[in-house]
Amino acid sequence: MRFDKLKPGMVVFSVGKMRMGNTAIKTVVVHPVAIKSIDMQSRRVVASWNGNGDREYMERDVSNWREKKPILVSTVTGAKRLANREEIKFMKDNKEYGWKPL
Repeated sequence: MRFDKLKPGMVVFSVGKMRMGNTAIKTVVVHPVAIKSIDMQSRRVVASWNGNGDREYMERDVSNWREKKPILVSTVTGAKRLANREEIKFMKDNKEYGWKPL
């Protein structure tokens, strides 16, 4: 996400990978980031990540955030991964049949 697009009060999303418990299996996690204030001169943002307390983030941290919530797909092992374009299109075309993103 570009730094210039951010506005106070906006909610964006951070995407990362985490281990699933005490295994080597990794899963994709999505956390909301609530923007509180922006300092354009020093290129810093005060935001609350995943409902935690406010913290200051630099421009390089903001570049990894996403404006829209990504769609996740479950794998056989229970891990989640980002949906590809074909899966997103399939879900949008078949909403009436109960296909919902996670």
